[in-house]
Amino acid sequence: MGDPSAGRDAPYLFAHRSFSEYLTARHLSGLPETKVLEIVDARLAQPGRWQDTLALLGRLVWLRRGPARFERLLIHLLDRRRQTGGESLLYAIRMLGEFGDTQLELAATLLDDLALDFRLLASGDLERAVRSPSASSATPAPASPTCSSRCAQRPP
Repeated sequence: MGDPSAGRDAPYLFAHRSFSEYLTARHLSGLPETKVLEIVDARLAQPGRWQDTLALLGRLVWLRRGPARFERLLIHLLDRRRQTGGESLLYAIRMLGEFGDTQLELAATLLDDLALDFRLLASGDLERAVRSPSASSATPAPASPTCSSRCAQRPP
C-alpha cells in the first residue's frame, strides 16, 4: 500500500478508507496483546486518524481472541482517559458502537464504569467522565504488565 499522491508507485491502493482500516485492524487483532496495547497507546496521540481502525479493532479482537481480551482492551482505553483528555474514552465508546444491538456479556464492574461514563457524557460533563474513578479497582492481579488492576479476567 502507498500514497500515489506522495510520488510513490504503489502496487495496491485502497480508494475507500474502510478497506485499509479493516485490514489494519485485522492485522493488529492477530498480534500479541502487549504489542496491541503498545500500538493503541501510540495511536492515541494521533486523535481522529485512527478512530475507525480502533473501533474495528475491538470487534475483531472479540471475534478472534475472545471476550476476555476485548474487555482488557476496553479497560486499557478507559484507564487512559485522563492522559488523553477523554479521547480514549471516546474510542472505547466507538468500539462498543461497532457491536450495534449485539448483547455483550461484560464484567459487571466494567458495565458500571461505562454506565457512569455514559451518564456523565450525556450530561455534557466530559471533564468528570475523564476523571471518573474505577468502580472495579478491587479485582485480581492484572493479566499483563501493561494493564491496570482492572484488566484481570473476570472469574467464571
